[in-house]
Amino acid sequence: MNNTLYDNIINNHTINIYDDLYLLYVDKILLHEVTSPQSFKIISNKFIWNNKSILSTSDHNVSTNIKKRFFFNKKIKQLNCIKKNKEKYFFKYFDLNNPKQGIIHIIAVENSFLLPGMIIVCGDSHTTTNGAISLIANGIGTTDLSIAISTQCIIQKKLKNLNILLLNENKKLFSKDLILFIIKNISSKGGVNFCIEFNGEKIEKYSISERMTICNMSIEAGSKISLISPDKKIINFYKKKIFNIKKFINYIDKIKSKKNSFYHKKYIFNVLNIKPHITWGTNLDTIIEIDEKIISNDLNMLNYMGLKNNDTLINKKINKMFFGSCTNSRLEDLLICAILLLKINKKISKNVVGYIVPGTETIRLKAEFYGINKIYNYYGYSWRNSGCSMCLAMNEDKLLPKERCVSTSNRNFISRQGYKGRTHLVSPVMSIIVSIYGEFISYKNYFNIINEINF
Repeated sequence: MNNTLYDNIINNHTINIYDDLYLLYVDKILLHEVTSPQSFKIISNKFIWNNKSILSTSDHNVSTNIKKRFFFNKKIKQLNCIKKNKEKYFFKYFDLNNPKQGIIHIIAVENSFLLPGMIIVCGDSHTTTNGAISLIANGIGTTDLSIAISTQCIIQKKLKNLNILLLNENKKLFSKDLILFIIKNISSKGGVNFCIEFNGEKIEKYSISERMTICNMSIEAGSKISLISPDKKIINFYKKKIFNIKKFINYIDKIKSKKNSFYHKKYIFNVLNIKPHITWGTNLDTIIEIDEKIISNDLNMLNYMGLKNNDTLINKKINKMFFGSCTNSRLEDLLICAILLLKINKKISKNVVGYIVPGTETIRLKAEFYGINKIYNYYGYSWRNSGCSMCLAMNEDKLLPKERCVSTSNRNFISRQGYKGRTHLVSPVMSIIVSIYGEFISYKNYFNIINEINF
């Protein structure tokens, strides 16, 4: 039996083993303004091992309102903390004046800061996003982050390997729908103590952007690390960024998983007939197909969401729509939905407020260069600057109590998007369609729209 990609990367980075604990070398460290200030306070000797290994930005607290952006951010203490640490330790920091600023999980890949085969860390659970480019991406706590900053190492137990094999092709199955389907089937704890590796025909067809969506939400299945073994798409992605491409290809061929690599657990899914999926409740074990009835013994959750047993979401009105976050805010997402809007040729419902938030300033500027922002503005959506925005209630983009929102983000927890707000996780395409109608529609109507415009 051959090692998996995960095993090979661990072996390449192991400094020492203490019983079941592995002392691992860390290649890169990602920081944002929310978790990094505490980590720098913990560092007793005020020593950084390698400031060139650090990339940082401000994304969680920042205003995405173009007019209020700089005024709003002067009030935020955490932004000032990361600026002061940057001035003291001289690591790379993309502030709000930088055209490369954005969500940390996206800018790290966008700026070629990361490479396949690395181990990277960040004080954020959605660091798993970067597993799409065939590396180990650890979301770690504040104490572990301070250790990584000062020693360039982390101590971890080795995970078991879990393989999710996705057979066949379904051109109308969006990556967000697929990962919601997977979580529904393995549960929100199905990946606990495992590194999940996704592969199969469907994964091979997906772009790097779509793979990032898949890996991003694996943490919602309980897996702290997920990855996709390198293939031609990874090679093409790095072709113009690597000096010695032959050496690069030889390296990833050595570390990638093979056909007879050993996995402790395996799931096989046929993707041919998977329908769009959404969440109805306040955790990731409330995923359903869009026509499916809601069945739950949790009356508190039902009351919180304003729903009843045996309800469906069809015809339930929404108040807001959020299109953004590290899950779905890349240029590809924005372009696909802009094309969708042009083909449907209908404006957002007059009863819905829609936020379109590019993941980075680079994505925003590219989108504006191609006129994508004008399409969203014409159809009644609010085009914003980059940031985490309404993914979480750490900035001014929030839900009001009992407001119902379709969101392309990754978590639907109680008050996650605002005090007593009601969140339904959906794909970008579903978010556009629901916001146009102002309510959830049946699978038949959804399918007719997608087929009619040959999407």
